[in-house]
Amino acid sequence: MRTIQIPEENIKINMPSELAECNPSEYMDMAELIFKYQFMNMPFEVMKVQAVYKLLNMKAKNRNALDFDPKEEEKLSNIAILAELIESFFDKNDQNQLIIKQNYTHNPIPSFAPVLTTFIGPSDSFMNVKWGEYTDALRAFYQFHATGDVEQLYLIAAILYRPKATNPKSSDDLREVYMSSEVEPRIELFKKVMPFGFIYGVFLFFASFKTFISSASISWGGKEIDLKIIFSESETQQAETIPGLGLDSLTFTIAESSVFGNYKQTRLTPMWEILIRMYDLTKKDLETKQPQNDNSTAT
Repeated sequence: MRTIQIPEENIKINMPSELAECNPSEYMDMAELIFKYQFMNMPFEVMKVQAVYKLLNMKAKNRNALDFDPKEEEKLSNIAILAELIESFFDKNDQNQLIIKQNYTHNPIPSFAPVLTTFIGPSDSFMNVKWGEYTDALRAFYQFHATGDVEQLYLIAAILYRPKATNPKSSDDLREVYMSSEVEPRIELFKKVMPFGFIYGVFLFFASFKTFISSASISWGGKEIDLKIIFSESETQQAETIPGLGLDSLTFTIAESSVFGNYKQTRLTPMWEILIRMYDLTKKDLETKQPQNDNSTAT
């Protein structure tokens, strides 16, 4: 977070330096601008300037080309300087390409009420997300990457954000129970009432969390769990196998073990319980293969 001071105006404003530092309104504004930059050919320099206006809650002034206002010129000069700070929202990869800095697992938009209904999203680190809704959202996530179909963005948002439950079963999840049959009507509603910054912001949050669980080590039950062993395949391999029957097949396999019950019960199991089970199975499989590999090397 940066503190921007304008002494002559007696103004002191905090400006986020990355998505993780944005409040809900700032996050949605930045998400929409990032989408326009990534998919609608908005020049990076234009995106940075518009981001400054959004983050500092300023409005561009209509100007006559023949008018000259020293104060306005100074203001524009300061905005150009501040625009360079927006680059901190991005990293550069090995090919010198700009990549959004996504290192957060807290939900920047915990809830949103565009109409009379309050829609509640995943809790921080997806602690209240069930396996079925996660796999359905993940399928749409890969589908968007493969096709660029914006419909998939609305699908992810409609899966993860649901109305506040009338009688919540626990304080851990205040949302209505996930029912795939209610997703399509919610998509149509979201298209009418949700700002696009919210829709793409949900996608960015999902992407940030997915990046986290693909490489994280977490503490669980007093043990250190290395989730990387679950996600050892390349992104390309995952994208080829998961969007189709891959996730369904995995859910059926877990259901066949009866650890979490049948297929329907497995989908209603907390996502983290499934991931930990996958970790245990993968770890045991690796331990079983290790002696075989050692014997093969010895011969």
